[in-house]
Amino acid sequence: MSLFNVNEIKPPDLSAKTESSAISESLQEDTVLGNSEQKVHDIIGVIEPGHVCTFWSVGDWSLYQLVEKLLEQTGPGTELYLATWSISELSARKLLGWVEEGKVSKIVGVIDYRSKNRHPAAFHLAKNVFSKIKIAYCHAKVTALIGGGHNITINGSANWTENPRLESGVIINSKTTTDKVVGTICEVVEKGQYSIDD
Repeated sequence: MSLFNVNEIKPPDLSAKTESSAISESLQEDTVLGNSEQKVHDIIGVIEPGHVCTFWSVGDWSLYQLVEKLLEQTGPGTELYLATWSISELSARKLLGWVEEGKVSKIVGVIDYRSKNRHPAAFHLAKNVFSKIKIAYCHAKVTALIGGGHNITINGSANWTENPRLESGVIINSKTTTDKVVGTICEVVEKGQYSIDD
């Protein structure tokens, strides 16, 4: 005998009320391909304002390594905004290290609600490292860095985890794009129903 009807169970509403949107810009584009012998520092150069760099990795680097490379360009005190489906303990420790070293002054993020149970150690760190954080139904994988006169957005397949698989993405140095990404992340953080403690 069942005590409840499984069909009546509904997942919590973890969504924030935000508008769908798209941005179209004319930018100069570079394509960078890497193989297993090339690390992120070898193939990702300086991404100048107004440039787009599309990239493929072959599992040779993780997102935190790409961000670390771009932090060399944005300089100390960079603001970091992210939305991710998953975050690992190693990536959370990297974020903490960047804050402690003064490379990053602020971290605002949205993380999928399921990763709270998948990576509890990462969530414990995130609670202490992020300036603001919310959980939501999130499959987005986007990171924005603001600093040193640069507004860099990374949008691609990689989560904030270690992943030996093929990944691809786009790096855009554009204030228009970064402002929209940051605005959307902040809107979800402000309007979302669930904090990391929920």
